Amino acid sequence: MKNKLSVILLFLLAFLTDGTWSRRHSKRQSQTLEEWQQRYLEKLQVLAREGGLPEEEWKGITKFDKDICYEKSCLDAALEFMTAVNFTVDPCNNDTWLDYACTRRVNGPDNIDQIGRLMRNTDKQTLDILKASTETGPLKNEFLLKEAQTYYNQCKNKGNRDVKDIYEFLSETYGNWPIFTNRDPNEKFNWATMVAHLNRMERKGFTPLILQVGIPGIGSHIELDIGQTIFGAISWTDFHTFFNRVHKNVGFKKPFRLDQISEMQTFQNTLNQVKMQSNINWLKFFTQIFASTEVPISNDTVVEMPFDTVMGVLHTLAVSDQKAVANALFFQFASMLIQESTTLVDDLNTFKCTEETGIREQICLTRTKEIFGFSLGKTFLKVYLDLDKATPLVSYLKLFDWYINVILGYKWMANSTKAFLEDKIQSMQTYITQPDWLKEKNALEKYYSGLSATTDKGSSYPVNFMNVNSCYDMEWSRYLGTTQATYNRATNQIREFVVHDFHSFMSLETLRSLHLTQESKGHSTITNFGPDAPGFMNYGGLGTVISHETGHSFDTSGN
Repeated sequence: MKNKLSVILLFLLAFLTDGTWSRRHSKRQSQTLEEWQQRYLEKLQVLAREGGLPEEEWKGITKFDKDICYEKSCLDAALEFMTAVNFTVDPCNNDTWLDYACTRRVNGPDNIDQIGRLMRNTDKQTLDILKASTETGPLKNEFLLKEAQTYYNQCKNKGNRDVKDIYEFLSETYGNWPIFTNRDPNEKFNWATMVAHLNRMERKGFTPLILQVGIPGIGSHIELDIGQTIFGAISWTDFHTFFNRVHKNVGFKKPFRLDQISEMQTFQNTLNQVKMQSNINWLKFFTQIFASTEVPISNDTVVEMPFDTVMGVLHTLAVSDQKAVANALFFQFASMLIQESTTLVDDLNTFKCTEETGIREQICLTRTKEIFGFSLGKTFLKVYLDLDKATPLVSYLKLFDWYINVILGYKWMANSTKAFLEDKIQSMQTYITQPDWLKEKNALEKYYSGLSATTDKGSSYPVNFMNVNSCYDMEWSRYLGTTQATYNRATNQIREFVVHDFHSFMSLETLRSLHLTQESKGHSTITNFGPDAPGFMNYGGLGTVISHETGHSFDTSGN
């Protein structure tokens, strides 16, 4: 079956590109693929994987091959082919040929629902904003836009120098890394500081080493528990491979100390075995974790913890070789940053890496929206909804007139019904609102006051990632957003855009929970908004939303 698929694949690619592409292009095309070509190949790889092509065949799609044509016409043809073909079906069976060649084209990527299409379009609008000029034009000096653009570009364009940047950053911030310097950690090293900073890192599946701190519920106490303790899946060979990569990229002349790997493993495996009181400065520890947030930390702060377990961890730290402690913490910090800086995701508790699904551009767009969600939302309003200018959304507001034209064209509809519907449509109003707190003076500046993000697109992405996480922690900002009444961010207010279509002949009522005036029986679309989960309406597609809501005015949902 595999050989049949390979033959069919080559035959169809040759057919789609006139059958002579290999001979015509292989000698004169550059072996260095441009960014637009790489994006094509990433899309092809995703489609091939989703279409059931064996891993050994789709894995090499993004690598240069002198016998492949990389001109746009060839890549377009390949994209059409990959979109249509279902590789799990036998192409040599007459009964299943159409399923092989056509099923995915009919039922696959083009068959998306309204919201899916909306999200695809709005992502494109957001990318347009992230690629717009901030030096001239309407977005010149736009608040935080250059920082968002830098973060997006750094995430998308990786470089081998990232490993060296990470090593230098960790050494300058936390002191010697003993396995490479063969020296004791210097006065800069403090395990509690490193653990506190690790607790500020937001990555899926990441558990900080030694101790883990969290807030279990809204307005709740702080919870302290033992951190990562399961290391059985990481072998001596895994550690050796990792340290060898760092050693090579940084450019050390002397070999690293292999003997310290075993010492580090011994420390990791005895973290929770003994119990004892420690003299750690808890007030300083929690203050470092919640720095630049408004979470109140004092000697009266309530902290819940499994006492014996935590004391056992602290005792292990007290009696262990400090080189082993430092190596373990440096290893976790560096591995987390290096893995963030590649196209891999991983289970950071087992150090197992898998290829990240999706196109890199989309992955980085999502990460950028998570951090710069509110500022990008405000920028979108400026670009697409300026009522004093002919922006796209101003044109969308004419949708009501288009509905009237459609209704008046129905020959089967009674004139009295047409008159009623025309009056109903003309009575509708569209409201696109923002949370109350965003309307306050310098609201965004206050919200992002702790954010430290660079505008230098040539700077290091992992260092920028570290700075963003250190200065602006999204999870605890969300915690504040649900508990701090002084900042006026009740959960039901954190919505960037709320679209409503109402009928003016209905009685008005004020919904205090939303701080909005609405009409009874009017139909609305409300999408929860927050830095962690930006809704599709926060970034665009509002014309589609308006049309959708207007349509509800003629069904049972909107009366």
